Amino acid sequence: MATKNRGSNGGGRKKKVEPPPKPIPEQDRHICGLICVCQLTFVLSSVSLVYLSVAIYLPGYRAFNAAIETVPIMCQTINSTVSNNCEWASCGEWCLTKASGNCPQYLVTVRQNGTEIGVENCTRLTTVSCPQANPETLKRYNCNNNKECLGLTGIMACRLGHCSNMSELYQCYYNTSNSELAFDSDRENLKLNGYFHCDNGSCKSIKWPFACDRYCNKITTTGVNVFLRLGDTVYTGDCQRVVAYNKANGNATQGEQLATPREIWTDENSTIGIFMASCNGITKDSGNSLRAIDCINGTVLDESLMPQLFINFTTFWTIYESSNRLLDENNEFVPTQSSLTVFNSSRLYINQQGCVNTLRNECKDFSNTHGRAGDNHTAQSRFPCFYTKNDSFSALARFDLNKTWWELMIGVTVPGILFAISFLTLLIVHQTVKVGDDARMTCQWCADDDAAAVDEPFMKPNQTSKERKQKKLHDEMQELSVIEALVAKSADIAVGRPLTESPDV
Repeated sequence: MATKNRGSNGGGRKKKVEPPPKPIPEQDRHICGLICVCQLTFVLSSVSLVYLSVAIYLPGYRAFNAAIETVPIMCQTINSTVSNNCEWASCGEWCLTKASGNCPQYLVTVRQNGTEIGVENCTRLTTVSCPQANPETLKRYNCNNNKECLGLTGIMACRLGHCSNMSELYQCYYNTSNSELAFDSDRENLKLNGYFHCDNGSCKSIKWPFACDRYCNKITTTGVNVFLRLGDTVYTGDCQRVVAYNKANGNATQGEQLATPREIWTDENSTIGIFMASCNGITKDSGNSLRAIDCINGTVLDESLMPQLFINFTTFWTIYESSNRLLDENNEFVPTQSSLTVFNSSRLYINQQGCVNTLRNECKDFSNTHGRAGDNHTAQSRFPCFYTKNDSFSALARFDLNKTWWELMIGVTVPGILFAISFLTLLIVHQTVKVGDDARMTCQWCADDDAAAVDEPFMKPNQTSKERKQKKLHDEMQELSVIEALVAKSADIAVGRPLTESPDV
């Protein structure tokens, strides 16, 4: 039976009972949490200070010590290239690494601002735009696939058998080689590398370079005496007069402001001719008037030289650029660009560092707004910029000392304060918190409240200091009574006195 019982109890072995987990004292939790938070803040603020030294501190120092003019003037892009040699770049996406790969490089002309004008009492105000064509939207053909280029027709730009139909967006003017024989685009697709004129699959090579115009709406010229150009848009109207609000001056940034607007062109005298100018901003001042800023290259064209009834953009640009009759011979109102030019050619940078750290493809947007150099009869980019007197090396598209100051103050104070607070807190914890033999952390500055906690390894979290002191006193009295009983018992044994019943010790 005993054997059976032992077998039923697993051979007489008793199961080891694990003691319940001991609770972590509340004080240890608070101290550990404080140390973890301070260490995390210390590390993050230290890393921020190192990173911001490159992103904010050094650029801010250079900005305040540079001799860059804080009042913007005007820049106009004259050359736009993408270079594989990244000696310099107008815009880079990350300032912590050197630019590599394809680097955009823009050259600009730096000049003073033009004249602000008002075109008054107009009728038949119209706006005609001819936006830049996007080659990415062209239909593409892979002539290496069987019969995909069968019957190919149009002006084709090809590379190793992959072609795009330029005729969808452009009207091109070219010469084909008379001596060269046409070939079949489907059967002899390996020859498709370059520019070709194709007619139902029969292609001939086109000599590069050749000119192309975008397909645009025509500009009405009948009954129109004012033409204002704004980028790739032309404003037209039949107006009575044009007034100027400032006098352009090559030595002054904004020119000389006039107390009262001055009339610079009127339609009353029919011998004056058609008014033409190029401006950087045009708004409707009222229902029949226009307000334009930074207007330059003001010319007067004889009405007999303007074709009727319509003209395309290419013809308009040719007429405007070839017009040599100035509106003002003294170049005080709507002057020529050459009279306002400060530097003929300067490198353009997006900012003083030539790079941004936002990683939001800002350089792509910068290329669209600042990188247009007027190729294929398109408008050049015109924008405010900042320059250094007596130094034509570079011009900046962005420069704001007030913004730089606020960024510098926030970049210094916020991580600096967090770094100092976390460092001092960790230093205080190091001096005041001790670890006992029982691996508990105690605050030395809190000895009055935590004296009982040192002797009580696992106290209740909600036990007050008064209760802990009372419990300690009670335990001491019990220990004293036990010692007295043991001493009395030892004395009775020594004298041979019979033992009496005593408390169980």
